Amino acid sequence: VLGVQMERDGNSVLLGDMLRSCSLLEWKAEQKWQGVAHSYHSDWITAVAMGKCWLATDSLGNLQALQASTNDGRITCLGAMHLGQTVNRLLRLGPRGLFTDAWLYFTTLGTIGLIGFCGEEKISAVLRQLESKLATAHPWLGQFDQAAWRLPHAALGDSRSWPTSGYFVDGLQVERWSTLTTEEQGRIWSGEDEERTGFTCADLTRLIGEISLSK
Repeated sequence: VLGVQMERDGNSVLLGDMLRSCSLLEWKAEQKWQGVAHSYHSDWITAVAMGKCWLATDSLGNLQALQASTNDGRITCLGAMHLGQTVNRLLRLGPRGLFTDAWLYFTTLGTIGLIGFCGEEKISAVLRQLESKLATAHPWLGQFDQAAWRLPHAALGDSRSWPTSGYFVDGLQVERWSTLTTEEQGRIWSGEDEERTGFTCADLTRLIGEISLSK
């Protein structure tokens, strides 16, 4: 084990490793640390964090949300997103604006970004739907496929199946909503969308504004 990052929450420690991805350790009554769960993928972990969800980043620029099961001793990935840069520090901020938990991330290239945890599933579902609609109806310059670029990158020989649950929402994608005219917003988010979700175009504008203010 070559631990490079460690995060503590109560009697539990999440350890990021250069060779064995992540391990969960617990402090036992016998006054010793005991490994209770491990990830069995060989990722080079560069940063870890605990909180409302567990986060880990790797040397390929991926961000992963993790959960541990002490029943089978495995740490599994709930969702993953490619950030495009190597993160070397995750700093927990706690509740922040719209988010019930939040973390700053720092990269080796000097970038600072925010990761937020939204505890309301309704809002998360609306943001995922908006993300999908913007990707289709308002493509990036040069037809750049932002959604495909955000898919987690794997090392050569790594044939794992990454989760496709849409756990993360791309903030760069949904914040583009604020740059659109009222007419463009109306074409992307129709009356049918408003009836189904209960969110009007004005509601979405306020929501995206809250996200921006949470930074």
